Amino acid sequence: MKSTDKGVGVSAQTTRTKYDGVLLTIRSRKSFFEVTHAIESDLQPFHIPKLMEYVTHGDRAGVEAYVRICVSQRDGEEKRIDMDLPSAFFSKFPEARPSSVPALLDEKLIKLFEDAAA
Repeated sequence: MKSTDKGVGVSAQTTRTKYDGVLLTIRSRKSFFEVTHAIESDLQPFHIPKLMEYVTHGDRAGVEAYVRICVSQRDGEEKRIDMDLPSAFFSKFPEARPSSVPALLDEKLIKLFEDAAA
């Protein structure tokens, strides 16, 4: 645990905890453009210049930390949508364990991406 003092009478504690996630993959026969367009029409767009900064500098960790959803295609393969399940992420926080919200997020996001891929 790292503790830092940021001012008079104000202190902050920062803890980094590694966790295992759950990667969900949805495959699609649609074109890459059709899949990304369907997703972008339902979700608020992210800041492309920030993402491009990570890509330009070869900062894979930055890309992975910033983009939690990835649409990709290898030559000769179907398009794929990969995402970290929110419930796996939130289950690491004791305060969120009893909440039904992460499972609802899973359900809604999975449906959104399955619809985009269909």
